[in-house]
Formats: sequence, C-alpha cells, structure tokens
Amino acid sequence: MTSYGWDCSNHDWPRGAMDLARARREGVALFTHKASEGTSFTDPYVDDAMTRGRAVFPVLGTYHVLWPQNTAAQTDHWIDVVTGSAPWWRDHPCFVWQIDAELFQNFTPYRPPTVAEINACGDRLVARLGINPERVIAYAPKWLYQDGLRGLKYQLWASAYVTGSGGFKALYPGDGNNRWGAYSGITPAILQFTSSATIAGQSPTDANAIKVGSDAALQALFLGTPGDDMAVADQIAINKHTDAALDPVINHGTYGLAHLHDQIAALRAQVLAAVGAASDPAKLAAALLPSLVAALTPLMQGGAPITKELLVEALTTVLGSVDNP
Repeated sequence: MTSYGWDCSNHDWPRGAMDLARARREGVALFTHKASEGTSFTDPYVDDAMTRGRAVFPVLGTYHVLWPQNTAAQTDHWIDVVTGSAPWWRDHPCFVWQIDAELFQNFTPYRPPTVAEINACGDRLVARLGINPERVIAYAPKWLYQDGLRGLKYQLWASAYVTGSGGFKALYPGDGNNRWGAYSGITPAILQFTSSATIAGQSPTDANAIKVGSDAALQALFLGTPGDDMAVADQIAINKHTDAALDPVINHGTYGLAHLHDQIAALRAQVLAAVGAASDPAKLAAALLPSLVAALTPLMQGGAPITKELLVEALTTVLGSVDNP
C-alpha cells in the first residue's frame, strides 16, 4: 500500500498550471513547497501554494533549504515566512516542516549541512513552535551523506531516482525496492524516486512515495497518533473550534496554544467521527472527558497558569458545539 507526495518550488510554476486539486484527484496526499532558503530568501510562490493546498491535501507543509552555519537565524526566517504565508497553519490537520539538507553551488561555505546543523534546525522548530518532533523531516539523500547521518534526530526523506519519465505512479519502483534501504542506520520515511514525473499534467517534477495505505496512516506518520480518514475541510473546522474555545483560558505569555495542538491532535479525529453519529452532543462530550483529562493532565505540570477544570470545561464546550460551526 502506497501514498504519494509532491514537493515543489518556484521552478515548477512555469512548467504548468500547478493544479493542486487535480493532483489530489490523481492520488497525491502529501504536498510541500519551498518557503525559504538561507537567512533572507523567500520563495515568490509560497503564498499561492499554501492557499491552493490548504483545503486539498491531508498532509501539507513547506521546506527550507538549509545552508551551512547560522542555523538559528535561518530557522527563524523560515518560521517568519510560513507565519506570513500560512498564518492558519496550525488549523491544518497535519502541517509538516521539511528541512532540505543538500549541497548547492551558491553555498558559503561550500559543504552540505552537518547532522548537528540539521538537528539544531529541527530542535529550534520544535522549541519555538511547540510541535511534536515527528512533524519535522529531513530531506538528506544517501548519494550526498552515505553513512554521515548517524545521530539524526528526525525522520528521513531519501532520494534515489529511477530512469525514465512519465506518470508518477507508473514510475514508482515499488515498496519492496532497494531504494528504500536504510543508510546511516536509518530507514527512510519518504522516498523521492524521480524528478521526471508528470503530476496533474505538469512535468518534469519530483514525485515521492510513502509506504502507508491511507490518509490517516500518512498523517499518523507525522502526528505520532492514529486517526480516522476525513475531509481536510472538516478537520480544519475541528481545529478552529478547539482553538476558539481554548483561547480565552490560556495565558499566551507563558503557555500558548502551540503547546496544546499536538496534545489534542489524537482527539480531533475521534471527535469529528463521533459527532456525525451523536444525537446528544452533551453525551458525546461526557464520553470523551476521560480521554481529555488524560491528554491534558500533563499540561498542568510546572505551575502553568491554567487549571485542568478550565481546560476540560472549554473543550467540553467545543465538543458540544462542533457540529454547529
């Protein structure tokens, strides 16, 4: 069972219509687009890409071309670009952050990022955004790093190309192909298997495979939690309801919504799935309260300026009204 991904940048836009809805209909479930590079470059198409992809793909994200050195400044630039281009990114059911660790001719110094620099970028994302580490993935191909990625803390996106060109599904060599082999002691989570594919009538372009058989399993790869298949727009609605109820009871100065998003991600799918069959929203909320308490109790540690009761009350309100946006 295989899911497919498409990663793009400004270089792709002159090659076709960038019809993301058509790409989704053809079977693409993961879409990332270049956001930034170094400490100052912003991809001129990232705004359009995020707008078009927002309600289309179960997994959506951006990538940053990581230069050697100045990792903190680069990561901050990336975050600023995404915050401006997709201020709603936390509302998406599965927004991911792809570190592009390659080697380009304009790099100064001329070398690929080290494992320490890749890890530092991921660590800063996790710390600043409050996301779980599974949402960060490093594109670091075997042909460049070989055994030099030992110690990598984040998921690995590999690159090993087939020959030829054509439709992305026809080009995929299969889940059992040796291009999926581990290197640096790490088994890749994603395989980029060509740069000569046709997706949504557009070519040449990159195509990627993930060895999962459903949108829910694909999201779980990044969320670290199981979920149910559902429309992206419905998941976004759930997230907005949750944030709206939590916002009044959270002290943004010391806590912030960022730290809650991944804690309650596992609940969102079951909430939406249950709402459709629930005749009494209050009963639905009550049935989920034990899970809510279990998920949120760890957040009360360390003297946070909120109480379990306030959070449970707020979330109960969300669960009771989510079917009436």
